[in-house]
Amino acid sequence: MRWRKWRPTSVAAAAAASIVMSDRGAFDTNVVTLTRFVLEEGRRAQGTGELTTLLNSLCTAVKAISTAVRKAGIANLYGIAGNVNVTGDQVKKLDVLSNDLVINMIKSSFTSCVLVSEEDEKAIIVEPEKQGKYIVCFDPLDGSSNIDCLVSIGSIFAIYRKTTETEPSEKDALQPGRKLVAAGYALYGSATMMVLSTGQGVNCFMLDPSIGEFILVDRNVRIKKKGKIYSLNEGYAQHFYPDVTEYLQKKKFPEDGSAPYGARYVGSMVADVHRTLVYGGIFLYPANVKSPKGKLRLLYECNPMAFIMEQAGGMATTGSISVLDIQPTNIHERCPVVMGSPDDVQEYLAIFKKHANSLADPGQVAPTPRPSLLHARTLERCLEASHGDQLNQHPQLPIWVTAGRDTTNKRKYDVITVIKYYSNFWQARPSYMMSQRHVHEPSMSTTVPPLWHGLHLHTLYSAT
Repeated sequence: MRWRKWRPTSVAAAAAASIVMSDRGAFDTNVVTLTRFVLEEGRRAQGTGELTTLLNSLCTAVKAISTAVRKAGIANLYGIAGNVNVTGDQVKKLDVLSNDLVINMIKSSFTSCVLVSEEDEKAIIVEPEKQGKYIVCFDPLDGSSNIDCLVSIGSIFAIYRKTTETEPSEKDALQPGRKLVAAGYALYGSATMMVLSTGQGVNCFMLDPSIGEFILVDRNVRIKKKGKIYSLNEGYAQHFYPDVTEYLQKKKFPEDGSAPYGARYVGSMVADVHRTLVYGGIFLYPANVKSPKGKLRLLYECNPMAFIMEQAGGMATTGSISVLDIQPTNIHERCPVVMGSPDDVQEYLAIFKKHANSLADPGQVAPTPRPSLLHARTLERCLEASHGDQLNQHPQLPIWVTAGRDTTNKRKYDVITVIKYYSNFWQARPSYMMSQRHVHEPSMSTTVPPLWHGLHLHTLYSAT
């Protein structure tokens, strides 16, 4: 999908005209607002109107947050509030304000019974007299680390329906993304935009300050089949697993002679995913050595974004499973995520599966992607018979190990395999996985230090 110039054509005619009406003096009497759009969708679905009320309350909260974001410097809302939220991020003053706004607006709509926020350790159970049938999971201000430098930030929300007859509890929020009723996000950038899906495609609404309403500007948004941009934090390159390293290598140095992909990374999930939706390409926040379970939160970051991406014709996966198929076990559960244009995600999946299959190959001993630090003394004891002296010559090189399963024998064993990170030799810091049978070398032209040519470490077994 490409952004169009503001031309009052087809479905977006009323919206486009209303956006410029304050400049040209025109006034459209048939404008398509978000409220009108949701009402029409609800009428077609023969709904009760409760979801419309809930979305209206979220719209009000987003408008208030948008105003606060733009007045943050004047109103002294920049800076740290002085505490850390449940997921370990420093809480900014705007975080606190945004969280309170969303909670209060949802409660006052009488539509929800359980609220899950990034800023609160436990789920919020709405007072019985204000309860409704919906469960809302939200990140009130995503990318808040960018607040003080004026980079685009946003809000994300996911709406589920309560499926049990018991009293509302935190467990009611532990639903896979396939059960989402609606999801969306607001982006506070050069303008304020809300992107919404109720399971019937993706629609974009722009906030018109002149009338204080979200106006429909793009109906039934579709992502490109293949893009030209990849987006991830390459600052973690030394911690990447081999599948991510290989995928990036293919994007930077295409083997077919095509132009390399461009790299774009804002550090605000809403901004990065929205750009991916608009221009196509791929957004990655995969698992790595430092964060083996991923870093983004499933309920209020990955699920709503994956829902929107799939509704727009894209894909969202962890590599081994679709994000929307994950059964959560904790309200602040984290998960790896790769999403974007279907062809780009499929290309990544092919590489991921290749590496996953190599781990299951009976002819190899290779590590699973769950490393942990090996004590230096333990390593010395393990390898002193054949390689202890050589390793002692390079004590500055960090060493990791992983535990895998060897199924080639009738008995099951834990397999210890050493992974070496050559941080002193390559800027990209690729990892070499060395076992008793083979050595994996990176797909780049570089010189391997002579010490490590053909180094085959003994595989250690301990019966279980």
